[in-house]
Amino acid sequence: MNCELDALSAFKHHALMMMRLASVIFLAMLFLGSTGCVRTVDDRHRMANPFVRDKIEGRYEFPVDKVMRAAKDVLQLNGQLTGENTIINTVEGIIDTRRVWVRVDPVGDRWTRATVQVRSKGGGADIYMASEIDKQIALRLVTDKTVPPFVPAGDPNQSRSSRR
Repeated sequence: MNCELDALSAFKHHALMMMRLASVIFLAMLFLGSTGCVRTVDDRHRMANPFVRDKIEGRYEFPVDKVMRAAKDVLQLNGQLTGENTIINTVEGIIDTRRVWVRVDPVGDRWTRATVQVRSKGGGADIYMASEIDKQIALRLVTDKTVPPFVPAGDPNQSRSSRR
């Protein structure tokens, strides 16, 4: 009777170890499968998570060169302009350790489309910053003035004296 219990407990132990190994292999495959390459708006590929939204598109009734100038101004004001491609009308910059791309395309005779894409160092998307950059481009076009740089909201529980 002891032999049967020892064989049964060994079988259960072996089955439990195989289930653990299978779950570790499954999680590793899931992790590796969730990362990949994404296409940036300047027609390049970067390592990032492809399953999240990272682009905002705005349409403006301004010529392409004026929208490009506004996009460059916004990137320079908020961070550092790192590249410009005048052939496909893209600008690239870094804002708060995030890479930002803006592509400007003509749409018809009077309209221009600006696509803003933002990714963090680890490949995660920052749709909120993309939206903010798009808004600043629109404000720059309408007012023809510089827009204050993006500053994350502070903690509303802090008193005004401690914000200095």
